[in-house]
Amino acid sequence: MPVRPSSPALVLLALVAGAALAVSEPEGSDHLGKNKDVPVHLRGVSKPMLSSVDDVVDEQINLSGDTEASAPLADDLAYFVRKHYFEQGYLHADAAWALEGKDIVLTVDEGIQQQLGKVTFENNPGLDAQELERYLERPTRERIGRFASKTPYVVSEIAQGRDLVERFLLSQGYADASVDPPVPTRKEDGTTDLVVVLHPGDQWHVGEVTLEGEPPRFTDHMTEEVKALAGQPANEAHIESMRRQIEGEVQTRGYFTAKAAVTTVRGSDRLFNILYTVTPGPLCRVTAINTADTFSKGARRLIHSSFLPSIGHVYDSKRTEAEYAHVLDTGIFERVEMEPTVVGDGEIALDFKGTEAKRSSITISGGYDTFQGAILGVEYKNVNLWDTGDTFSAKATGTQLGLLVGLEWKNPAIFNSPYALVFDVKPETFTFEGYTRHTLGIKAALSRDFTRHLSAEAYIGSSVNTVTSDTLTPTELGPDKYTLGNAGLSVTYEARDNPVSPTRGWYASGTIEGGYISGTSSDNLNPFSSSLNGGGISHDLSYTRTDFALSYYQPLSAKWRTAFGAHLSSIVGGQGLEDIPIELRVYNGGAKGVRSFAERELGPRARQDGTPLGGTQTETISGEISYEIFKNFEVAGFVDVGSLTTGKASLLPRFDDSLRYAAGMGLRYRLPFGPLRIDYGVNLNKKEGDPFGALHIGFGFAF
Repeated sequence: MPVRPSSPALVLLALVAGAALAVSEPEGSDHLGKNKDVPVHLRGVSKPMLSSVDDVVDEQINLSGDTEASAPLADDLAYFVRKHYFEQGYLHADAAWALEGKDIVLTVDEGIQQQLGKVTFENNPGLDAQELERYLERPTRERIGRFASKTPYVVSEIAQGRDLVERFLLSQGYADASVDPPVPTRKEDGTTDLVVVLHPGDQWHVGEVTLEGEPPRFTDHMTEEVKALAGQPANEAHIESMRRQIEGEVQTRGYFTAKAAVTTVRGSDRLFNILYTVTPGPLCRVTAINTADTFSKGARRLIHSSFLPSIGHVYDSKRTEAEYAHVLDTGIFERVEMEPTVVGDGEIALDFKGTEAKRSSITISGGYDTFQGAILGVEYKNVNLWDTGDTFSAKATGTQLGLLVGLEWKNPAIFNSPYALVFDVKPETFTFEGYTRHTLGIKAALSRDFTRHLSAEAYIGSSVNTVTSDTLTPTELGPDKYTLGNAGLSVTYEARDNPVSPTRGWYASGTIEGGYISGTSSDNLNPFSSSLNGGGISHDLSYTRTDFALSYYQPLSAKWRTAFGAHLSSIVGGQGLEDIPIELRVYNGGAKGVRSFAERELGPRARQDGTPLGGTQTETISGEISYEIFKNFEVAGFVDVGSLTTGKASLLPRFDDSLRYAAGMGLRYRLPFGPLRIDYGVNLNKKEGDPFGALHIGFGFAF
């Protein structure tokens, strides 16, 4: 009687058989190509080569236009497959073809992929051999990636690398240099050694550099750069680059049709003498602004008003860059292009074309930081209200500390001028530890971008404020019901390469504000205090507040970066700290202060619940060095020095025994809107009651 295996036994047998077949299936077995018109079977192709070989076959079939298998087509495919293998370092690869019915079969014998072995540069005049080898390998490395452990020997790419080596010699002043084709020696282990013979000749340097015909407006700085070429290795690329730089500099100074020419003469002692000749042409003035008919009325208004300062003046690219940035900042344009055009003798018209952005939008945003906690916001914005070019926005932002609502109207070109006028109304509720503040504020601001880097804003505002607390005394809280009126001036100089994620450049800002406070304070801990003192203690005072910030960013290499920052804030007014509302005081600690303290927690605290009370002056100086581990991800080390003063404030930082010191480490991940930042700072001069350190999570730079 035959034995019938059970169902589980059948399944097990099937699995074992399938696994055996999979194991026994050789790499490079029959693979049907992806072309839908002509079936092509690829045999003997290894997995690393399969995708690229299939691409080659598919491309050649499409180029031929054939829709059926044929001997000529099969022969062509075998040729291009062999060629492709040769380019990948398989110097002995072969591809045979056959027709099986309506299918083409390509059978490949790959052989060994040759790897680049030892490279010897003969007649090297003293250049870094490793650098020469990097130039030789660059075409291959750009294809396979720089992290590959070995470099395949691809004849065509090595030939391209030879050209790069020759160009490198020329860049080092070897004006007559040439490089022979590399001589290969193939070894049994699959490597190919190369001998590259260099013929450098004499090394030439730049001798006398002369500049003629430059106009009076040519800058001394540019002249110094031209003269600085003297003594450098004679490099044709650098010499030509300087010619273009001279021409561009003269054009930006108003000589829009200027041309620069260069003449080089070989002198004695292997020196190249260089003559730059400038033909400036007429000094050009901007006489017209032309906008495309596709732009709306509001868009045309913003372009004309933004570039109004250029009309009648000598063309200056730096001025127009600032005006162009102002146009983009309005948000009304998705894309806008400016083209200066010569329209007459010494006359330039600025022609504009492009596309406008969607007028209205609703944006929902979210985030987190260690001070505010979870953040959720929603905003409605219209960037071309009623086709005027004005902007209206309504925004609500909720955090774990409160709710801020804002209504804002902005005219980017008030009275068709380069000035922008903003009105906003902002109700806010803010709860922090031992108190809650309710504010209704209004503000008007007039601003202008004077240059690409320099901008200023003058503002005036008023607010009605109520502060409640069950734990803070009147001295600690200050006025709890007050009206605030203020006016100020802010100046900013922005010279960073990227305002939200800088790596080089510097930034400076200064604000001075004067204001008047009229309010009262009552003993929140005594319910009868208001009736006993006739409504509380009166606080009527004027104050002056100043804020100054400076930051500098400098890369040390492609991976290492440094940054330095300083910030000083002070407020002067009243007889003491108790006369100043708790929310108007200055604070230190947190992600943008001394990072060994949590937000606002450096300085005096309330006796009952430890609420930070702030002070009259704060200063912080910070330094940071970071290393990019991989793209956009950095590890950083930092130090902070700062203090908080409750006495009389001044405009100068205080370097006394109140200074607190912090050091720490952090992580940075660069995003389009600024880096995600995680820092932990440790107190270096910890005092009684101070924390060991503090953790900070948020977005943006510390300074």
